[in-house]
Amino acid sequence: MISKVFAKMGFGSAKVDTQLDSSFVEQGGTVSGNVVIKGGNVDQDISKVTLSVMTRAKHENDEGYYYADHCIGGVDIPYDCTVQAGQQISIPFSFNLPSETPITTINQGSNESAVWIDTNLDIDFGVDSEDRDFINVKPHHAVQKVIDVITESGMRVVKTDVESGYLNTHQFSSTSGIYQEIELKPSGMFSRFEEVELSFIVDRDQIHLLVELDRRFGGDGYKGYTFPADITKEYANSLVSDIFS
Repeated sequence: MISKVFAKMGFGSAKVDTQLDSSFVEQGGTVSGNVVIKGGNVDQDISKVTLSVMTRAKHENDEGYYYADHCIGGVDIPYDCTVQAGQQISIPFSFNLPSETPITTINQGSNESAVWIDTNLDIDFGVDSEDRDFINVKPHHAVQKVIDVITESGMRVVKTDVESGYLNTHQFSSTSGIYQEIELKPSGMFSRFEEVELSFIVDRDQIHLLVELDRRFGGDGYKGYTFPADITKEYANSLVSDIFS
């Protein structure tokens, strides 16, 4: 009886440990692994396991700004069972990253973006067990081609972060409530620009891109593009030429 009381308070209750097949995932790619449930000191009823894709976004208000965790998406795994004391259960899982998941592996400038998987074990009449696993989100290969062409042309990435809000153009709109900005500083042939910011959305077989162009002598503006996910380097060159035309 005492053990059951303590388990309901979280002491000696079942624990969850998510084991990823790989911590590196491409935008829109598959996250897979196993959720390992380790029984505690008493038998406990489990109703489901929730895997949430999380990031941390910058919010602005009249007093300045602050950061808050934000759920981009995830999956529920129904698992109605009783985990016996000391028992270990392994539940395999596989799901695709949400289309607006930020890139975390850009190693130029200051990368303030982070993505992780929060695992929640729903324990009936007890304290839920949680686990957190960070993942490294690589750019989609089409996104990487565009970034490569831009940086090879003389621009450098100075900052990458995640902000609260939505992207809206005539071609597309974001839905997750957050967006990533990749900030670049121009030089050479692009010196007429003060700053350039890129925001990508990977939408299955196509990529959406919003570009914010800050010109040194005014005339700031936005350009929106949608292009195939299987673009060639030549296509990326043509796209970048149009961006800065």
